[in-house]
Amino acid sequence: MRKKKEQIKDFQYEKSKRKERFTRKDWFCLGIIIVLFSIVAFYNLGSTHIPNSGWKPEEKGESVILEIEDHPIDKIYYFLGTENNPNARSEEDVFLIEASDDLENWEEVTTIQEHLFLFSWIKEDVDIQDKRYIRVTGLDPYISMNEIAFKLKGEKEFSKVEVLESDHSTGENLIDEPEEVLLEPTQANGIFFDEIYHARTAYEMGNGYELYEVTHPVLGKEIISIGIAIFGMNPFGWRFMGVIFGILMIPILYNFIKQMFKKTSVCFVGTFLFTFDFMHFVMSRIATIDTYAVIFTMLIYYFMYRYYQTSFYDTDLKKTLRPLFFCGMFVGIGFASKWNVAYGFIGIAILFFMNMYKRYKEYLHAKKKVEVEHSTDEMDQKVYQSFREDFVKTIYACVLFFVIIPCIIYYLSFIFIFDITNIGTYTKQVIDYNVNMFQFHTGSLLYHPHQSPFYEWPFLVRPMLFRADLSLSGDFYGILCISSPLFCWGGTITMIMTLAYYIKTKDKKALFILIGYFSVWLPWIFVKRSTFIYHYYPALIFVALSWAYVINKIIDKKKWFVIGIVLLHIILFCIYYPVLSGSWTSEEYARRLELFPSWMIDPYPEK
Repeated sequence: MRKKKEQIKDFQYEKSKRKERFTRKDWFCLGIIIVLFSIVAFYNLGSTHIPNSGWKPEEKGESVILEIEDHPIDKIYYFLGTENNPNARSEEDVFLIEASDDLENWEEVTTIQEHLFLFSWIKEDVDIQDKRYIRVTGLDPYISMNEIAFKLKGEKEFSKVEVLESDHSTGENLIDEPEEVLLEPTQANGIFFDEIYHARTAYEMGNGYELYEVTHPVLGKEIISIGIAIFGMNPFGWRFMGVIFGILMIPILYNFIKQMFKKTSVCFVGTFLFTFDFMHFVMSRIATIDTYAVIFTMLIYYFMYRYYQTSFYDTDLKKTLRPLFFCGMFVGIGFASKWNVAYGFIGIAILFFMNMYKRYKEYLHAKKKVEVEHSTDEMDQKVYQSFREDFVKTIYACVLFFVIIPCIIYYLSFIFIFDITNIGTYTKQVIDYNVNMFQFHTGSLLYHPHQSPFYEWPFLVRPMLFRADLSLSGDFYGILCISSPLFCWGGTITMIMTLAYYIKTKDKKALFILIGYFSVWLPWIFVKRSTFIYHYYPALIFVALSWAYVINKIIDKKKWFVIGIVLLHIILFCIYYPVLSGSWTSEEYARRLELFPSWMIDPYPEK
């Protein structure tokens, strides 16, 4: 009883926290991180030149006959594109390639079937011994062959080729860009991994074609299309906006940490660890929509944290609603980019109602003070008189900010692919599109060797190999999607420490980090379809915040330990850089980076 009276006596109203301003030191530290990341992210991002002119049949069965000067041939290189609506085609086979030594008797070499990898170099093993003539027959008028080349058997060069006969003048386009033909094409020269869906669909959106990929909302792909509009349909163009948004995450996260912990040193370390985490680097350099989902999740939680730090008792109500407005706006934008942004909505709802409950408890205290104890204290009177009105206005505002505005944003995001002038037709198209998405995501996908359930992600049990290949001389290149072992495994420890601090001190910051982390991670329990480690990417925002939380506790006493963590992080990034960036290295080096058999960085068996 005595304790309870003491607690009532010591009761204090929670005060709004002022927004922390950047110092010159902050701008300097932030600038260093941005410049360093920009350099490594843009370096070898992708070529601005790929074969652009192509040949396609006007009608099924048209062909081009080529004459090759040298043989035998052991590989055909070809690059498929489109000069029309690629999804309107009706044929499964798109090109037939035949060889002859007399222009009369033709022998089939290969049939190129419907291929996912438009805008990418494909190498196909063949065996053309003594035949000088190659006939390329188009089987579908919607797919173009932008370039073709023939590698000499056992050599590191291509045979000279010329057009002998063509059904129409564009046949020359098959061999008019020999400078674009590379013996060892990499991801820098074409589409890879899920770019086959998102980059291609972004291109189709920009040209008004029927869409190839319809299993995700459209806004993320529309953002990708901005880079294509600026730089053209080439690897640099379709990856450009991903890097830009990867860079934009840096000041957002730095400011987030600044508002939580104030210290420039903590901001620098927390932001640096996230920025040069392997997954942030890799995902920023691929034209998929995950980067946009992560940055909008980051903004959602940043603005909710700003609200989490305010009270409408000591701050004008309109000012407290401002961060809620931006939070809700980014909920709509994020959801229009990728559905899994909605997982974060669980966390912000919990945080909002916790804040409201705190205001309610303060109101009950003020009510007792005023009605029972007849307090004339200014704060007691203000809380007692203003709670109901401010509470109701805030709830109404949230209905607008988190329901109506996001729904409008989401609904209008489809104007990029549907004509809104007929509202009824537009609405039906939006509904049908979303029903299709829902059916896809609630279904089960086939087994994938790199799939990984949610509980494996914090321990990096199974990374995702986006692409790998061997050169003619046996060199290896690959792109591995994984988080840094130091950042991720260490982050699991800092998250446990954050939980321990919360249990001990009931610290609001610790609770915020924990709620955010589990909100974007645990809902994956209920996802039936195949999941992969890159689905853990949004949770790494809170891993970074947990690092900052713990570092804030120890940096004054263990400065050199923190410096050591940063240096080790840099060393690990440099060690793994070849298999993160798609740079050529040796197979032996790649295999040495496989800390566990399940990592499978090099998928090729030893010779």
